Amino acid sequence: MWFDRKSLREIQAFREKVPKRVKRLQHLVLLELVGLFLKRLKDLAPEVGERYPGGLELAVVKGIRGLESVCVVYLPREQKMVLDKNEVVFVVPRDEATRSIEVLSKHHPWPHDLLPFQPEKSEATLVSRSATPQEAEIARQRILRSRQVIDAQLRAVGAPGSIGERRGDLSASEDVGFQVLRKETGAMEAPHPHWVPALKALRSDIRSLEAKAGAYLRDGREHRFNIPDAGVVSPEILRDDRFGAMIAARIGQ
Repeated sequence: MWFDRKSLREIQAFREKVPKRVKRLQHLVLLELVGLFLKRLKDLAPEVGERYPGGLELAVVKGIRGLESVCVVYLPREQKMVLDKNEVVFVVPRDEATRSIEVLSKHHPWPHDLLPFQPEKSEATLVSRSATPQEAEIARQRILRSRQVIDAQLRAVGAPGSIGERRGDLSASEDVGFQVLRKETGAMEAPHPHWVPALKALRSDIRSLEAKAGAYLRDGREHRFNIPDAGVVSPEILRDDRFGAMIAARIGQ
């Protein structure tokens, strides 16, 4: 088979474009797939807290050496006031944590009205979780039984309060991931799976994109892909991915 010079130039130009198109194709397919997943997830999801599933967003994560990932993230807003009697609070020490913070962390979870004081933001993060009435009562009785010991430990490190004597409201970050996992797995309540079904449905979505992918490699036209808006977030947000690991473990079940 013989080719004229024009055909040879076209073949060479196409060969040079293919690697770039393959790389771009990976990004386009990921964006459309994750967009389809997010829409399906929101359709299936129950309401949890004030912003779930509405607070779920599509994001591009910039990685090492310019590599990118596309994912669904939940970006928490400002802390909320802890008012429900069945909410318990966990104390997560930060780099500047004092010895009094270590005492609080050692004995969590705390019923919010028994926590001796509100830690400074530089010292600790407060995380609230909704509990069943039985769970909240167990936490309360555990703290009350150890009240004298805990108060003595707090006095020994110069803590600014004691159990049950804090005045004023308490603000904390809501542990939405914990509540969603309870819904997903049916732990302590009727199950409402939505992450696993939405992920499993991606198998058919991938097959539906095969024709688009082939056409794009031939002509390089992106208009055939449905590309949703996506923000850009730091890889730091994925540092603690226990939620993702637990969902992944259930995919094969």
